Amino acid sequence: MMKKVRYLWMILLLSFGCPVYDPSTGILEVINKSDTVWYIYDTCEGYLDVDRALQYKTNWNVQAYDETGKEVKFEKHPNYKLDIRDTAELSGFGSPSSRRIFCKEDTLTLFLIPETVMRENEWRIITKNRMYKRRIHLTQGILDSLNWKVTIR
Repeated sequence: MMKKVRYLWMILLLSFGCPVYDPSTGILEVINKSDTVWYIYDTCEGYLDVDRALQYKTNWNVQAYDETGKEVKFEKHPNYKLDIRDTAELSGFGSPSSRRIFCKEDTLTLFLIPETVMRENEWRIITKNRMYKRRIHLTQGILDSLNWKVTIR
């Protein structure tokens, strides 16, 4: 009986007590060298999808603590918001050592929507009227040649 209990505890410990491996994913880095704040919509399709909306968010207040335990407040914004002279990282492109596009046509499309458009319009209006300012088509070969870094000027 004691042996069975010990085995049960071992199984439970191994099943629920082990850390979960969460591998890092490949990153597409978008660098903004323009004087515009952009919202980046990435898709395998060549259009803005009304059902997959970007949310207009200026910033989220985040509470954190420094090494002494003192509370530090800072602002964080969504990764699809690209501030002036800043960099955004879009994830989910394979692994860091083997980045790839997971699209049927092997083409990723980036739509750049100015912050003013996002702030002043509903998503369905933005999609219906195609209120993006730039559309960039990227293939696997183009991204590999750019080392997965796209610069907006």
